[in-house]
Amino acid sequence: MKGTDEYRSFTRKAFAGNKKPLYLRPNKLTLSKTMTKAELISKIADDAGITKVAAGTALSSFMEAVEKTLKKGDKITLTGFGTFSVSKRAARKGRNPFTGETIKIKAKKVAKFKASKELSGKL
Repeated sequence: MKGTDEYRSFTRKAFAGNKKPLYLRPNKLTLSKTMTKAELISKIADDAGITKVAAGTALSSFMEAVEKTLKKGDKITLTGFGTFSVSKRAARKGRNPFTGETIKIKAKKVAKFKASKELSGKL
């Protein structure tokens, strides 16, 4: 079927008008789905039986605590969930894809998350 007019027509229709990317797999067409912050807040509020405002405040507080801890260079371990940490990337040479010119990429610190065995096993 691949390479035929029927296939091209099918893929054009499948991709037309969709804001989220579609991925073609053998005999399967699936939508990529990402949970937004608002959807996460709604889920927390529903599960905990609290208002969305309270859930939003709790999530913001959690994110702020993670940010402050990582800025200090410390780790956060949530048993059964995973570990947030800071990783250092060394300076390196890269290439400008348009000109082919060699450029220097500065060293930087990046946030890292490693899922626990429990969480990985549930996926």
